[in-house]
Amino acid sequence: MATATVDEYMDTISVDLKAVGDELKPVIDAALTKASCTMWHGQPVWIIGKTPVAMLKAYPKYVTFALFKGQNVDDTSGRLEAGSQQMASVKLS
Repeated sequence: MATATVDEYMDTISVDLKAVGDELKPVIDAALTKASCTMWHGQPVWIIGKTPVAMLKAYPKYVTFALFKGQNVDDTSGRLEAGSQQMASVKLS
């Protein structure tokens, strides 16, 4: 069953991963003050205007935080992994 809200999505994942998401969401909200967080393609996505900027996606053992143009970010930590097109992400547990 598809979830309608970000809160419903967070309530469907394991307690440990929900804790990760609950800590991460306010950090993303604070960093992306012009973005709205909504469900898009089945996961929480931060969008500015019509442009998706960041997303969270829960898997069985980790939560992925992704930036849609993450390959353009100067990642001095080396934690972002390049994905398709311009996306880059990090797995958190």
